[in-house]
Amino acid sequence: MRKRLRLVRSRGIGTIVVCAAAATLLLAESGSPAQLQGITVKVDAPATIRIGELFNYRITVTYQSGPEGEELRVTDALPPQIAWRGWATHGCGGDPVVPALGERGGAFACTTRLFTGFAETTIDLTVRATEAGDVTNTVRLSNGEAATVTSTVRPPDPPPSPPPPPPSSTLPGPPAAPTRTIVETFSTPGAAETETVPLAAAARTAQVALSWPDSAGSFDATGFRIVDGGRVRALSAAELAALRITKKRTAKTLDVRIASLRPGPRGGKLRFRVVANRLKGRTRVTVKVRQSKRA
Repeated sequence: MRKRLRLVRSRGIGTIVVCAAAATLLLAESGSPAQLQGITVKVDAPATIRIGELFNYRITVTYQSGPEGEELRVTDALPPQIAWRGWATHGCGGDPVVPALGERGGAFACTTRLFTGFAETTIDLTVRATEAGDVTNTVRLSNGEAATVTSTVRPPDPPPSPPPPPPSSTLPGPPAAPTRTIVETFSTPGAAETETVPLAAAARTAQVALSWPDSAGSFDATGFRIVDGGRVRALSAAELAALRITKKRTAKTLDVRIASLRPGPRGGKLRFRVVANRLKGRTRVTVKVRQSKRA
């Protein structure tokens, strides 16, 4: 195609226009060529990540003004602490370069075309963190623009502690009496039920085991009394110390052990209260009372 040159002179200011098949060059007083304008790029990522977690680098390219249909290359040389998993895009599908699955520190690239009516291109790079420390990722555009983001990769959370073992369902030594099972239903905090259980003459240790289905609940066994010869008496401080009453709790159980029992030759009765400290709705509490001949 024939080129056309027109030169206009006016008081020392020159303007030269050269028209070719696919280009127009404008020179003003400065002599600088026209360039792509209004292009911005940013990259986002979580501030904190755990080793082994999947996360996304989101790259956003915004084009506000300038020539239509220009090509722009987006490249991302991933840090070596990052392993590749996959990608998705809205507007950058040209000539993609993609790392191998699981590759660490691979390079990604794709080409987008710039249109002011299609002003934003997004790219999501899905990766996995493999090492602890600060990880910096830089995204570059072919026009020289760049954006950087730094994330802190922390060691994985320690495994949760194992739950405490539930109270033992058996007492040492031969049983002094059959196990008694009582089921109570509680609807309001503060409610209490009084329980009375016969004690065998040979009983030296007793267990009062409470269990309930919801860890939001909390129940207690308190106010232990001895029924002796038809008389109900509270245990004195010395008797309580001599009996060695101990309690062990889990989220849904309470185990009360009463050692050094001396019911007498005709036996006796153990009386106590089951109290609802906290509960969520109607809750059934199972109470099992066991007795052993061993102290």
